[in-house]
Order: sequence, then C-alpha cells, then structure tokens
Amino acid sequence: MAGGSASGGLQLTKLGGLPPVSGSVVANWNTGGEQTVFTVGAAGVRYKVQYLIVNIVATGGNITLRFYTLVNGVLTRIFPPKAGTTFNNGAGDGPGIALINGTYEISNPLVITAQSDAPGDDGTALSYEYGLEAM
Repeated sequence: MAGGSASGGLQLTKLGGLPPVSGSVVANWNTGGEQTVFTVGAAGVRYKVQYLIVNIVATGGNITLRFYTLVNGVLTRIFPPKAGTTFNNGAGDGPGIALINGTYEISNPLVITAQSDAPGDDGTALSYEYGLEAM
C-alpha cells in the first residue's frame, strides 16, 4: 500500500507548529518612548502566527502595543488600526493581552513595540509568548 507502514496501517504525517517562543524584555517604556519588545519572523520567510501574547502584569500605566511590518519595502504600522488604542493592567485589560489568537500569515518580520504613559513603568519587564507554524 502506498504510504503504508510495515504494520500495514496507513501512515499519516501530522503538521505541527514550531516550539513556542517566549521571553521577557526590560526597557524604559515611558521615558524611552516606543521600544521594540520582540520581532517575529524573517524577511521572505512565510509563517502562520498561531498566537501572540504580551503580558503587562508588571505595568501600571496605559500601554500602547503596536505591530509593524514591511509593506512594499516600507515599515508600516498595521496594529492597532485606530491610533490611541491602549491597554491597562489595572483597568481589567491584563495581565495577558492576546494580540493574535488564530491564524495570521506573515512573510516579513512582524515587529511588536510598546510604550507607556506612566514613569513607574520604566525598568519593568514585559513578557511575551508566541507560536508559529512554518509554511
């Protein structure tokens, strides 16, 4: 039987995702202005982002999270679609913000940035985790 195994059963190949990526970044989210938290992917390499979470539990201010990617060679903000969208751990938005929960295809680096309006957020850690599937 074509594609069968030695035991006579049908052999199936299950596509799986890459191992999850997680980390933490400490920065001056307020006085440093907008800072890169992490980058997903690489130029010309296609991935499916299955999920992307940023943890803002250590923060106290309004956090602006943004995504940028190359569109026709120009770094372009693609999220949030409306300027002024913020998240606040103390206002019930946190601590983990699922920015992607489903399939989102990328073929260029996806840069995730953060900025806070609270001086107390300088020197705090933002942690993250994401899952990818190679295409």
